[in-house]
Amino acid sequence: MGPRVRVVLIAVLSLLAVAALAIPLALTLADRRTADLGAERDRQLAALADAAAVPNAPMQHLVDRYHAVYGEGLLIVDSDGRTLAARGLDTDDPGVAAAVHHALVDAPAPHWTTLRPWDRTPLLTAAGVHRDGELVGAVVLAIDPSAAAADITRGWMWVAVGCIGLLA
Repeated sequence: MGPRVRVVLIAVLSLLAVAALAIPLALTLADRRTADLGAERDRQLAALADAAAVPNAPMQHLVDRYHAVYGEGLLIVDSDGRTLAARGLDTDDPGVAAAVHHALVDAPAPHWTTLRPWDRTPLLTAAGVHRDGELVGAVVLAIDPSAAAADITRGWMWVAVGCIGLLA
């Protein structure tokens, strides 16, 4: 085997070794950031559902304040699916209607799919509103994944820079 063939073989094997390390690392970074976003929004969703369970709560003020802070859509409906307060979401949207239905049958929240750098479509999540053990409504959030996707992009770029450094 000649020296040129050895150099090419070493280069190919190095590239495969770096890729074998980089790809799982990049996917793990995306999984972690997705889990962080999911945990944060699940806590907020639970807090919003608890606040909406209080009789005569100023729900529209709660919705407006959430929207002002996060810029995300929020909808609160009663047990019949009638809108009590909303900002940026409407039950006429089929995705929102499905999320409302999902929450009003008290189904468990679906598992989040891992975000990728190119994901910009809002993610809908919903929870039931319970008062004294009775399901009295639902809260739906339209989560903007842009900041999380940008974090994933930065992480993947650092992984790529590290890979290039290792190969150099």
